[in-house]
Amino acid sequence: YISGILSGCYRKKDVGKLTVSDKIDKVVTNRWLGLPIFAVIMFLVYFLAMAPNAGGTAATDWANDGLFGDGFHLVGIGDGAYEEAAERYGDTDLIIGAFAEAHGTDAIRDALDGESEAYTEEGAKNALDQLMAATPDDAKVKYDIIDEETLEVTETKEAGKQELAGAVTAYECKEKDYKQAYGAPEQSEFGVWVPGIPVLIQRGLDAAGAPDWLESLILDGIVAGIGAVLGFVPQMLVLFLLLAFLESCGYMARIAFVLDRIFRKFGLSGKSFVPMLVGTGCGIPGIMASRTIENERDRRMTIITTTFIPCSAKIPFIAMIAGAFFPRHASLIAVAAYFIGMAAVIVSGIMLKKTRMFAGEPAPFVMELPAYHWPTVGGVLRSMWERGWSFIKKAGTVILLSTIVIWFTMSFGFVDGRFTMLTEDQLDISLLGYFGQGIAWIFAPLGWGNWRAAVASVTGLVAKENIVGTMGILYAPDPTFYATLAKEFTQLSGFSFLVFNLLCAPCFAAIGAIKREMNSAKWTWFAVGYQCLFAYAVSLMIYQFGSLFTGWTASVGSVIGLIAAVAILGLMIYMLFFKKYHEATRLTEKVRTK
Repeated sequence: YISGILSGCYRKKDVGKLTVSDKIDKVVTNRWLGLPIFAVIMFLVYFLAMAPNAGGTAATDWANDGLFGDGFHLVGIGDGAYEEAAERYGDTDLIIGAFAEAHGTDAIRDALDGESEAYTEEGAKNALDQLMAATPDDAKVKYDIIDEETLEVTETKEAGKQELAGAVTAYECKEKDYKQAYGAPEQSEFGVWVPGIPVLIQRGLDAAGAPDWLESLILDGIVAGIGAVLGFVPQMLVLFLLLAFLESCGYMARIAFVLDRIFRKFGLSGKSFVPMLVGTGCGIPGIMASRTIENERDRRMTIITTTFIPCSAKIPFIAMIAGAFFPRHASLIAVAAYFIGMAAVIVSGIMLKKTRMFAGEPAPFVMELPAYHWPTVGGVLRSMWERGWSFIKKAGTVILLSTIVIWFTMSFGFVDGRFTMLTEDQLDISLLGYFGQGIAWIFAPLGWGNWRAAVASVTGLVAKENIVGTMGILYAPDPTFYATLAKEFTQLSGFSFLVFNLLCAPCFAAIGAIKREMNSAKWTWFAVGYQCLFAYAVSLMIYQFGSLFTGWTASVGSVIGLIAAVAILGLMIYMLFFKKYHEATRLTEKVRTK
């Protein structure tokens, strides 16, 4: 009736014509173009937030290496001069070190050690003269260029006595150019240098005469824990800002619609893809992005599976394993890590959806597609700040406490029946060392049942980057690092170690985010337990089935491990292809009567 009256009162302009939003949707929600357009847009988001030299990563590097590291040049004053000096100095230390190791005496090596208490400028100069005299004219040595983060040998060079002479000249000429007489140039010697927070705190503790244990607790525990969290804040803020813009303008609603048709085929909502894509940068914002999923079952399943995708914190670990065990195929192993994560998401989605916990009546995918509009600056900034502050409060608290616990267990142990603080070479008798030896047998069926690997996996729960640092401490971080690893692992057990740490429970900060989003201790423990069990099962199958083709030796342990791997494979095949879904085939309406 109302429509009849209105039709006689006025005439609408452009009846039947598409709005601007409709015209845009004909492209961005197109059956064939929707996914490629989404891939390009999210690539740009990831690039701006995570790519090297981009805004987010540059700010994060500054925070980690400068603010919470050794320090930084104020507004870049001195960067150019330092880079020029470092380039001129080149591989001087490595060349002299290689010749000293090959042709020098212990006295020469000690005299050139800048960290030695007996080191003096005059002694170093005399040692260089002695090294030149002791080195034959036709001598050749090789030295390795090592990546400081992954400990990977990036290049091996050869040097002769001519290069040694040039290195000695550069070593001695440094006395004229820099404040420090000998050794590689330091950034603090150039421009306006601002010490980092740990440096300032250490100076204050030294001035106050703080005991070693308190200094170690504050620097290695509290400051390192807070810095590990706050160092990622700039990167996270850039990511949150871009995602808030996409959500506010109305685009995210469209991509959820496009992906729903695909994701429903393996038990997930279309909205699940965005958290997983965001999780390639960091699992925490990926977990937090699951809030857009209204269906509680789908949201929980997304939270559980999102961290299977390798995040940026796992990149150094992937590079270390690939460089140590697969140097000729390192790039293929790195790419395979991402495909393993995606496969784990799909397999888990299918299997979990067939259980009663995640099954239910099929819910229709109903979502409002608002008209495209320019978001308000205040709204985008407020969304960014709320997510960033939540990241700081929740994740920061968890990782801070866990870092202190790890510090304590690594630093203390029993010596001659007395509980005391240990030195770095006593790690095997620390509380953490005993703990690792106590749980090492659990990982024996996976091919790496040594306590050092077990400890590295545990410390990886604090932050996945810790795996590289822990392995570096336990396996001597020197040019023979990879050779030492090769003695403890085979290629097969190394790959098993890689897969387990890729798929097992994420870092404590991400677990804290899971607890916040699940709002349930029971569901949090279920998520962590499932991730660890799934990682263990996949690694077990990789090692046991791989052993059949690489020289399997019959023993009680190997037979039991192989039987377990076959049983797990059979169970997964049944869940994937034969078990039926618990969901109903149609919607039903329950009517309550009095």
